[in-house]
Amino acid sequence: WLITGLNSGDGIYSAQSGDIDDSEESVLSILINVTRKDSLAFKYKVDCEPVWDVFEVKADSILRFTASGTIDWSSISFMLDTGIHQIDFIYKKDNVFSAGLDAALIDDVRFPPFTSIVSVEEMDNLHNSFIYPNPASDYVFVKGYSSKGIKTVYIYDVNGRCLYRSSNDIQNKYPLRIPVTGYNEGIYFIVMETASEVITSKLIIKH
Repeated sequence: WLITGLNSGDGIYSAQSGDIDDSEESVLSILINVTRKDSLAFKYKVDCEPVWDVFEVKADSILRFTASGTIDWSSISFMLDTGIHQIDFIYKKDNVFSAGLDAALIDDVRFPPFTSIVSVEEMDNLHNSFIYPNPASDYVFVKGYSSKGIKTVYIYDVNGRCLYRSSNDIQNKYPLRIPVTGYNEGIYFIVMETASEVITSKLIIKH
């Protein structure tokens, strides 16, 4: 996805899906730590081949909204519970034909109250070197961050359920070893809490 000033729903800029070919998709993923149940709201516009090319919005891999064809700027919202959520804005094409702008656009995105927010791509680039191995099968290790004074480490599933919480003050006890043999294969989130911030990284479990 890219920022454009050519077509906006509110103000000057909007985010537009990338330039993709047939049978491809353009995905903007955002990880958000919601502190109070509230709605995620945004404006959207689609201009594409009806039915076959589609704009989708997913929360934790669950489809929450879809649109296709030619729709001028409109508004949509849906509720998010407290906890960690991955939001995916997806524009995908079938294997033939194009129409209109051949794109989806979003603008004026309003999130529920949160303590941290980062794109999944940015998050992985920043923090993957501190979570290893990733993917993990038996154990996952958390290293580094001792200078940041981590107080607690959590593991959440994609539904926002807390599956692990470090039991004691773990500062200066690195690397922290966490057993994951009992976890199903899939995507999880490791959340590291300091006195001033919440640091989140995606974890993949494969057995």
